[in-house]
Amino acid sequence: PVDYYLYEGNQNDCTTLKPSFEKIKKTYRADKVIITADKGLNNGPNLGYILSNGNGYIVSQKIRGASKALKDEVLNENGWHTNLSGDFRFKEFNRTIEVEAPDGQKIKHEQKVVCIWSKKYQLKEKSARDALLEKITLLANDPTKFKQSCHKGMRKYIEEVTVDKATGEENKSVKVSTSLNLEKIAKDEALDGYYLIVTSETELSLSEVIEKYRGLWRIEQSFRITKSDIHGRPVFVRTQEHINAHFLTCFITLTILRMLEIRLNRKYSAKAIIDGLNSAVAVDIGKDIYQINRRDEVVDELDKLYGLDFSNRYVRKENLAIHHSEIINSVYTTP
Repeated sequence: PVDYYLYEGNQNDCTTLKPSFEKIKKTYRADKVIITADKGLNNGPNLGYILSNGNGYIVSQKIRGASKALKDEVLNENGWHTNLSGDFRFKEFNRTIEVEAPDGQKIKHEQKVVCIWSKKYQLKEKSARDALLEKITLLANDPTKFKQSCHKGMRKYIEEVTVDKATGEENKSVKVSTSLNLEKIAKDEALDGYYLIVTSETELSLSEVIEKYRGLWRIEQSFRITKSDIHGRPVFVRTQEHINAHFLTCFITLTILRMLEIRLNRKYSAKAIIDGLNSAVAVDIGKDIYQINRRDEVVDELDKLYGLDFSNRYVRKENLAIHHSEIINSVYTTP
């Protein structure tokens, strides 16, 4: 991690791109930045802003929210490559799209589309939808519960109809009944397992696009570590100054953790390093003598790495302070 910016928790991700981008380019004096992001930042105005400033993007794209032309091209069987086991397929193609720049001008540019289908992802999506349909079926006898339910995605598979059973005609005065939208279910089922990555960098190979996009997992992992292991959230302070200080402390901690992961050849996770360091506790037993409590494998590895010696059961206070300063200096200066 090299930098971060804080925004209000209720601020939409789409609105944070422009100010963050401008800060990055100014701070790091970058002529061109290629942003890699998930579908949360993929919309016309954002892509138009990125391109109008001479930058590029690699972002994921929702296939279910895509245009009919894009869906048809994805589902076209031509151009697909399948692995030997048949559980993974991919293809790529270029297309011309139009986005709007901040000044209102239309920008046409060539976009590379990388299509991926995974059996594992297909089963995951099918399982989630089957669970949803099962719940809908259980509630079918009481249509009013559908309006009360806030279950994500439930209402898109429901059709509410008011039909007079005697005449077979629609009558709004008749009690509402519900049925499954079989057409919508079939359309979604046909798209199970597919996901898309789109980029302005058409000269990149398919493998390069996938590799660069998959690098996002490290950023997502850093968010998880910050929120859970470092206790970045929930935030128990109120003023903006204290909130900024809290997240700065978390960011410094995350940076040191990542440094230690690299120095330890990624043998241990961030959580394992935290647990290991927490196990190395020194207890004051009097007369400036400290007793070193339980240690684990991570602490032993750090001892070897930085040439420290915590093998003694008892340590004088001044020696403990020397060890502490040596560790801090080593983390920041070791290549």
